[in-house]
Amino acid sequence: MESPTAGADSRKEEEVVQNALGLHAEAEKLCSGYTEKIQDTLKALHSFREKVAMGFKELHDFLYDEESSLMAKTDREEEKHLRFLENKLMDVSEAASSALELADNLSVADNTSRHDMRMTELRLKQLRMQMARHSKEVRFCGPDVLCSPPLKYSICRQMLKREAHCALEHLTLDVSSAHPHLIVSADLKSVKLSPRCQAVPKSLWRFQPCLYVLCSQGFQSGKHYWEVSVGKKTNWVLGVASCRVNRKAVENLTPENGYWVLRKAPGNRFYALSSTPVRLAPSHSPSKVGVLLDYENGKVGFYSAENMVEICTITGDFQEMLHPFFCPGLTLAEEDCYPLTIVRGKEEKPDSLEGEGKQ
Repeated sequence: MESPTAGADSRKEEEVVQNALGLHAEAEKLCSGYTEKIQDTLKALHSFREKVAMGFKELHDFLYDEESSLMAKTDREEEKHLRFLENKLMDVSEAASSALELADNLSVADNTSRHDMRMTELRLKQLRMQMARHSKEVRFCGPDVLCSPPLKYSICRQMLKREAHCALEHLTLDVSSAHPHLIVSADLKSVKLSPRCQAVPKSLWRFQPCLYVLCSQGFQSGKHYWEVSVGKKTNWVLGVASCRVNRKAVENLTPENGYWVLRKAPGNRFYALSSTPVRLAPSHSPSKVGVLLDYENGKVGFYSAENMVEICTITGDFQEMLHPFFCPGLTLAEEDCYPLTIVRGKEEKPDSLEGEGKQ
């Protein structure tokens, strides 16, 4: 008969074995998880390298095209200016020959009439005026292409303008979501507060009573960047909102309610409206704000678009369609009459006239 001590030892041994086997299974699971993470990391890095290579190829192609264009322009300038200078040289050479011919004629003539002398003096006067004109021209004439801005500066400005234009999303405001007190411009790029309530169609998608408006475009993957001109307004709110936010209620603009936004309050006070609002201290009040949505990584970044200095980043677990969000704020000062305006992006051409219209 097995003693109680032996039975307890056996159970203890079995328990230790089970714990060891459980720990082994847990370790195997973790190894599998780390192996999967390694593969994901390698894939992500490979994809990143491909994007880097493609980005530099585009830059190389751009620089090659600019070089070819500038060289062709230089060739045309060279041909044009050399032809100009050769004509001037020919003109001066002919004048020199004429002056020499006049001198020869006078030196060999036995008796020069007064008329011939006056004609000779008149011709010499014309030649002298011609030489005076050439003396001025030869000091200042030069190819225009050599007077252009420094090459690196000029190309960098073109690259920045090109890349900034290509990076911006094409966004338009959704008038059906705008509160009746908001005026949306005819081109759907600007919004500002109206002193009067406008007659607008009833809509389940319209924000009321809150002074908000969304963009028609929504994002459920990828990275997206846009810029908003805010001028010197004293108060506004910008960011993204879930497609499922309650548009008929007054709620805190927090991630829990489907908002990831930056707020400016009077007195140049800035707040990141995360779960617990955070008071910010940017170095200056930007006149243009950049918004970067990184959907997969759950981040909404806000930047001073003039120098791309980060203002703040708000994180979240994105599961639904997100739309760019705008609140132009209340009219508390003259500067607040200025609208919030979306900076034009991909393949957008500025209209010659952009009036504001009612919804």
